[in-house]
Amino acid sequence: MEEMLDTLRDDCCIPYLDDVLCFSKSFDDHVEVLRRVLQALQRHGVKLRPEKCELFRKEVRYVGRLVSADGVRVDPKDLEAVRALSDKRPQTVGDVRRLLGFLSYYRAYVQDFSRIARPLYELLQVKHGVEPPKPSRGKTKGPQLPSRTPVEWKAEHQQILERLIDTLTHPPVLAYPNFDQPFVLHTDASQLGLGAVLYQNQDGRMRVIGYGSQTLTAAERNYHLHSGKLEFLALKWAICDKFRDYLYYAPHFIVYTDNNPLTYVMSSAKLNAVGHRWVGELADFHFEIRYRPGKLNIDADTLSRCPLDIDSFMSDGMGGSPQHHESAAESARALSSDQP
Repeated sequence: MEEMLDTLRDDCCIPYLDDVLCFSKSFDDHVEVLRRVLQALQRHGVKLRPEKCELFRKEVRYVGRLVSADGVRVDPKDLEAVRALSDKRPQTVGDVRRLLGFLSYYRAYVQDFSRIARPLYELLQVKHGVEPPKPSRGKTKGPQLPSRTPVEWKAEHQQILERLIDTLTHPPVLAYPNFDQPFVLHTDASQLGLGAVLYQNQDGRMRVIGYGSQTLTAAERNYHLHSGKLEFLALKWAICDKFRDYLYYAPHFIVYTDNNPLTYVMSSAKLNAVGHRWVGELADFHFEIRYRPGKLNIDADTLSRCPLDIDSFMSDGMGGSPQHHESAAESARALSSDQP
């Protein structure tokens, strides 16, 4: 499918296995798009089953999501399976893995998913000082427990599950990115994990493009002993890993943080080997880092909730203070010129 629609892919259609999503801005344009796609399929001898085709729809289901002009949201039909999880009481590590695997499929719609679900992930880990039971075949792989290991499902775990279910049954509509407009990224880090929210100003209001969260490894939990390193990790992870596909080709974007020293990290020569490697990775992006005090950086400090009025909230920080932002490209050049 990728080869058959190679000249049309990402221009007017998106193929995925045997599904093809066609999109356009008007009815007349859509007629022309369908003609081009159908002609391309005809040239390769592909036959379509009419009862499986949905034509001229304003909203369609695609790879488990409802896609419309407003954005992308979870299909309400899938939420019935999510609600049914509230009656589940996992008994083993395997049950918890299946539960988290299902919920993680929708993690892009849950602000601060990793931090909220951290106690559930801890059920999968080998506890210090406790020897895990040996599996029936072979040895355990890594620090995780065998699937048949019993777990103690407590009331706090059930509350977390119900919280995630409640969030998923009222999911937000994520906006489509417009690569001609600048992005706004909020990052945060704590001992519980990393968090980030990617925004974009569309039609005069700030809309969420995506949420990102990640738990910390054992080594990363020690980063809090080094001033600003954990916040630096959140910045590097959000830009270079989580939202790389959005930000790599962006001509410019703004990053907000509640860690003031981080605004100068791109031009600082007082970095260890890890810090210099992270700066090298960030040098491929064009962005500014701006400081917002923690009491104003609400969505970054407490990613488990959104601001009630996101438009007025963002307008307070969009201006920024000139002395509190740093151009990544200029800083990288300055840093390289300072090095022997």
